[in-house]
Amino acid sequence: MVRRFAFLPTILFRGVTRRHLLILVTLLGLPIWIICWWSTTAPDLVLQNKPMVFVGGHPRSGTTLMRVMLDVHPMIRCGPETHILPRLLMQLSAFNIGFNRKRLIQAGLYPKAINEAYAAFIHTLIRLAGEDAPVLCNKDPLTLKFINDLSAIIPTAKFILMVRDGRAVVNSLVRRAIRIGPNILTPMEMFIRWENITWGMLKQCDSLGPATCHMLRYEDLVLRPQEQMRQVLGFIGVPWDPIVLRHATTLGEGTVLNSMEPSTSQVQYPINTVPLYSWALPNSTLPDEIRLQSHMFSELLYRLNYANFPPNYGVAEKEILNQTEKLIRDRNFRRHFFDFIN
Repeated sequence: MVRRFAFLPTILFRGVTRRHLLILVTLLGLPIWIICWWSTTAPDLVLQNKPMVFVGGHPRSGTTLMRVMLDVHPMIRCGPETHILPRLLMQLSAFNIGFNRKRLIQAGLYPKAINEAYAAFIHTLIRLAGEDAPVLCNKDPLTLKFINDLSAIIPTAKFILMVRDGRAVVNSLVRRAIRIGPNILTPMEMFIRWENITWGMLKQCDSLGPATCHMLRYEDLVLRPQEQMRQVLGFIGVPWDPIVLRHATTLGEGTVLNSMEPSTSQVQYPINTVPLYSWALPNSTLPDEIRLQSHMFSELLYRLNYANFPPNYGVAEKEILNQTEKLIRDRNFRRHFFDFIN
């Protein structure tokens, strides 16, 4: 068994100290095989300050669409969700406060050793998730609950915060029977949770400023993708490439889709406006207190310019209108979206 895995310590990063190994063994509780290969090498990316972009937001807010549009750009690699980073960052956040922080300071581990250990693991996890690229990207929606912590350990990181009308988010969660956490929530509880999570992300994004964190409404991306993607690529610092507007035609050429992610089936179609307004229809899953009244009491809907009913998200680019009309005539598309609209 040892001989079978003897190659692992040689294939990753060089120069990690025994202190880093101790941190992983005693604090992270990672499987021993991860610890072995992580402890023998140091990520070249940390030394090179390689550009790294984190895409996130409340689940069902367009993070998957954003990541596949970035992924088809020849200079960017942005793979499926890791499902590891949010939990890892939750633990790091706990180390930054109170008794845990004091104990780590006394042990000589905080902040330098802790930050370097976490940064090394995150860099390597993302780097080895796929082929190399000039800009590496990660999309785990709830990672952006920890923007400040990530920015502290990876100062060169940039963040794209996707937001979406909370009424549409709740409608999508209910229709697709998606849970965030162990408990079954009512639609109103889901709406309140959306408010709390999104407020937290927004405040951190605002504190970092527009040069580091770019907020984008899902509705704006759907209605005006060329306008919005030009801004996004400029924010990241890569040249404009119209291929990002044709993600559905290139998905088999390098972009990896995870069949276990709820949005995978949707992003296989071109961008269209069908998902935007379903929550407002009379057959919506939303109770009237959310569908008809939430825009009158939700400060977050007002802040994000969603405080109206019926919804008015703006004017779509002509290409998007034509694309939507064409898709509606497609039988497979109608079966997927109108029987199970998101």
